[in-house]
Amino acid sequence: MPITHLKKKGIRYIIVGIIATISHLSVQLNLLAHFPLWISNMVGFFLGSLVSYFGHSLFTFQEITSGTIFARRWLFLQFTLNVSISAFIPFAFSDYQENLFFKLMLVLIPAFLNFTVWSAAAEFSRKRKL
Repeated sequence: MPITHLKKKGIRYIIVGIIATISHLSVQLNLLAHFPLWISNMVGFFLGSLVSYFGHSLFTFQEITSGTIFARRWLFLQFTLNVSISAFIPFAFSDYQENLFFKLMLVLIPAFLNFTVWSAAAEFSRKRKL
């Protein structure tokens, strides 16, 4: 894979990731006035997951997916994995819930996990096309 192709895909991944992260974090912070952190985080994560799912399947990996969405099982895997993490971390580290860095980590940890899931989904889609 040429370096320019990797750069292009990397830039696309970052763009979609930033939009998904902003979606997640803005919903999380807005809902905190009305709901506990674990609920606010999961709702924000759900919206960010949908942004990520459609963005990566239709934009980041469009050469591999031919502009179609990934199989829904990848969304299910990504969502199940990250909801578990998003719900567990606030409970496990409840003493740090007021820390802004902690809230940011609640967004960045799932983002890293998403990278792994979407890369695997793209590879699966590529192999399926062969």
